Amino acid sequence: MEVVVGKARMSRKEKAEKIVEMYESGYSYKEICEALRVAPKTIAKVLKEAEEGSKRPEIEECLRDLECRVSKLEGDLRELERRIVKLSGRLDDAVKALKRLYREAVFV
Repeated sequence: MEVVVGKARMSRKEKAEKIVEMYESGYSYKEICEALRVAPKTIAKVLKEAEEGSKRPEIEECLRDLECRVSKLEGDLRELERRIVKLSGRLDDAVKALKRLYREAVFV
């Protein structure tokens, strides 16, 4: 004779995994509700979280790409600032030279 001890309750994580597994196997919400004794709202929530979780690597890759692009833009911006400072110095020198030429031309 075989003695069956009551089933141990599944953890939330185990139940969520089972919901996803059953749904992907083609079970309906009603069948999942009856088998796991969960509400349809719970199934919807678990499936939504699973879908979002599956998109996480894609989102992280996009973020890494954006971080690289931002870093490159920051580097380009620093280079442009350096060039502006250099050109500004040249412009100041040119203005001084023109003023000097103007003064010399007026006095000649």
